[in-house]
Amino acid sequence: MSPLPDFVFAARAGASCSYSPPGDLLTALAGVLTARSVIVGIGNPYRGDDGFGPAVIAALRGRIDAPLFDAGFAPENYAQRIAELAPDRILLLDAADLGVPAGTLRLTRPVSGPTLSLSTHTGGLELLATYWEGACRADCALLLAQPESLAPTPRPRLSIPLQHAVRRARRAVLRAWRRAVTAAPGLHHALVCPARF
Repeated sequence: MSPLPDFVFAARAGASCSYSPPGDLLTALAGVLTARSVIVGIGNPYRGDDGFGPAVIAALRGRIDAPLFDAGFAPENYAQRIAELAPDRILLLDAADLGVPAGTLRLTRPVSGPTLSLSTHTGGLELLATYWEGACRADCALLLAQPESLAPTPRPRLSIPLQHAVRRARRAVLRAWRRAVTAAPGLHHALVCPARF
């Protein structure tokens, strides 16, 4: 994968986006996803907006033929299963403190540092990315959402800005993946996921 520029997408359509090179989420994801991509949702739905990743995975189920993993708050538990699929790209969906308005999406590469400071899972995403790069030569990208609240909740519940972010992410991932499959017909069938996780 060519070096991934850091794209930030404003929380609401039409809102100014001064944090980034401005960009279109669909176009950016189309440069990341391939027909041999795996999509992994990370987060704890019982911690408010930390449930962004699992919510996007739930919204994609039945609409996309790519292997989908709801890895919860311990994505390292799925590392080997994902590597065994031998994908060429892995898209990780997570919530993180980006210092921007709630619901803002950011597409980037896994790196250590303050960007991932709000993640509640136990393993570092940069360590997982390194593992996958070595185990199956997969490049990783992160689609992060700025949470409004990570307060514990008695049942899964996202804030309004994150509900909108889930819909935007679902729509963009679905369209980008369909473009990738159209560009390489038949290739996505090489990834066989024995069960949905």
